[in-house]
Amino acid sequence: MKKSHKSYKILNILALFCLLGGPWGLPFTGLLQIIAAIFFLISFPKDKWIYAYFLITASYLIIIKIYINFFDLRFFIIPIFLVFYLTYVLHFKKVNHEL
Repeated sequence: MKKSHKSYKILNILALFCLLGGPWGLPFTGLLQIIAAIFFLISFPKDKWIYAYFLITASYLIIIKIYINFFDLRFFIIPIFLVFYLTYVLHFKKVNHEL
């Protein structure tokens, strides 16, 4: 496995450990997962699952910017969904290796 492939998996595992921090760990988890997703996108630019991740993430950030009420529990459901979705894409989904 090449170094670039290991880097996004390691970043994702670190992001999952940040979840142990509860609500305080979510921003770090999101940041690390976006960086891991960018590395994955660079490695596999034709993968449609990663584009769906960026679309959902961008939509979430736009909605949270418009409707700022951080005490609403709906804002914690979407990031948790995104964490598991990206973990599935990075670790378990078969990707056509173009290397």
